[in-house]
This record gives sequence, C-alpha cells and structure tokens, in this order.
Amino acid sequence: MLYIYPFMTFGSVALNHYNLWADRARADGSPIKNQNSAFGMGIGLGYRVQYLELGIGFSTLYTSATSNWREGSSNAYTDYTLRHSLLSFLIYLPIGLNYPLTEQFSVYFGVKPIMGFSNLSWYDSAYVYLLGLSSYGVRDASLGKSSFGLGFDFGGDFGFSRSLALYVRFGYDVINFKGYEGEYEERLSDGTRTKKLAYLVFDTDNNTLSVKDRPYDPSKGEIPGEENLSGFRFSLGIKVGIGR
Repeated sequence: MLYIYPFMTFGSVALNHYNLWADRARADGSPIKNQNSAFGMGIGLGYRVQYLELGIGFSTLYTSATSNWREGSSNAYTDYTLRHSLLSFLIYLPIGLNYPLTEQFSVYFGVKPIMGFSNLSWYDSAYVYLLGLSSYGVRDASLGKSSFGLGFDFGGDFGFSRSLALYVRFGYDVINFKGYEGEYEERLSDGTRTKKLAYLVFDTDNNTLSVKDRPYDPSKGEIPGEENLSGFRFSLGIKVGIGR
C-alpha cells in the first residue's frame, strides 16, 4: 500500500559547542541562554509490502535562542544582544518493520539514513551609551553546512479506518554539522557596512564559540565550530493511504 504522512516533530539537540560556551559565558557574568530543544514539520511518502515499509521523508528542524544583557552603570553602559538560530533541512530514507497487533494498531521499528543541510543565523550587536553619546555595532552572519547522519525510530500506527491512521514515532537521530562557512555583514553607527567571509570557530582553551572572518587556527587551540543536532525525537502525524 502507498501512503503519505504529514507530521510535526519535537525533540532535543545537543549543541555541545554552543552550550559549553553558554555555560562559560554565564560563569563570566554574561547571561547567554542554553539551547536544548527544537521543533519542525515535514511530510513523507512510503510503501508497505506485508510487514516491510520503505519510504522517503522531508522535514525541517528549527532551534533558536536570543540573549540580551547590559553591562555598566546608568550613565555609561553597553547593551548586548545575541541571537543564535539554526534552520535545518533534512531528507530521510526510512526502512522498517510494521507489525499489526490488532486491526486498529500496529507497532513499528526502523532505521533511517539522513541527509541534511543546516543554515546558521548568527546576530550579535553592542549598543554603547556614554555620557549622553551613543554608538552601536552589529554583526549579522549567515553560514551553512551539509552532513549525513542516521536515525532510529520506534512507534505505532493507530488506525481510524483502512486508509487513515494516527502516526506516532519516538526515536533518536545522530547528525552533526561541522565546519560552517558563509558571509557576515558588519554595520556601524557611522553608516559603514562591510561584508566579509564568515567561519564558525570553537576555542578549546576557553570554550568559546564565535564567528570569525578567518578559518580556525590550530596553533591557537581552535577547531571548526560544530552544531550537533543529535537528540531524541517525537513525531506525530496522520498517515493516509493513497493506493493498494
């Protein structure tokens, strides 16, 4: 039987480099928020032969955090803003077994190779106020990276009719994006706008993640910045039969 299934996904993400940096920043007095959850939506197409199911699925996965804080006194301070957002586009190739326990309920277990592209949006700004005078600087970056991964799913289908069922899946995806590259624009209060190449870099000596205009430098304890999107997933959707 051929079927189609739109679904929504909720889950966790590891984001090791980002969260290590957030922990370090808070210890130093900058309240950067941790980022541990994500959500998305997608659609899949599958084919079932006896107990075997094969298919292809397309989905997005989005996670974001914005941090704001102030340093200084009432007449001399700096306001900081940091936004770290990831929008990933994923293609799944699920292969699994779907075994009926009753006419209305079946259990599923499967694996799925994953191909993905992740876009990182990094925005940071500093607004400086000093004795009635103000200035600001903004860096707005867009970086991308592709990767491959593997997922595992367990769940069930709760049938309403022969061709309509509730689709429920729990699982774990393993996918990590490493070595983001792109471009950032720097905007200053004097009207200056500058575009530069952008690289995501992690400093292992200080546990800091940053966007730089140069690649990582191993002599300085730097490695390519990673966005580890591995984590648990819960997906809920509707499975609609469209053929025999």
